[in-house]
Amino acid sequence: DTIPALIGDSSSAVAIKKIYQAKKRTKNKPIALLVSDTKLIKNYAILNEESEKIFQQSTKTISIILPQKQKNNLAPNINQNDNSISIRIPKDKFLIELISKFGRALAATSVNISDKELLTDTNLIKKEFADSVDYIEPITNLNTASTIIKQGSTNFQIVRSGSVSLSEIKKIKK
Repeated sequence: DTIPALIGDSSSAVAIKKIYQAKKRTKNKPIALLVSDTKLIKNYAILNEESEKIFQQSTKTISIILPQKQKNNLAPNINQNDNSISIRIPKDKFLIELISKFGRALAATSVNISDKELLTDTNLIKKEFADSVDYIEPITNLNTASTIIKQGSTNFQIVRSGSVSLSEIKKIKK
């Protein structure tokens, strides 16, 4: 619902390995989660009231880096760098329904070779990834990438600018 992505089962070490291999991504770079609602977030991460409010009230896509729960049912190879995880609730109704029916988070990362330009053309994606993924959905629209913020104990830090500005985040927090 933002930019083209590779997605897979967040609880499957095989799926996560496949994503890392397809992107030629180093294992110290984390992969984000897509969830259907804040209730599902709580299965994977520690969600404070401020972050929950931002997820519930933002009309645009925002990812929040949260502390991971110790027991979270994620594949052990999804985030080997630290004890946090980036989580986003999509705005796309089809994607939310898919995640809800799946019953757990989807791992998601941009469609590109690590540290290379994002691919936004279906034909280029097929050329690069046809042999390493199971399915390629034709791109029908492109949106701005989500803003990524990191939840701190007393404040937020913007990690990547995207569809939500800092002033919009501050308005929600009030």
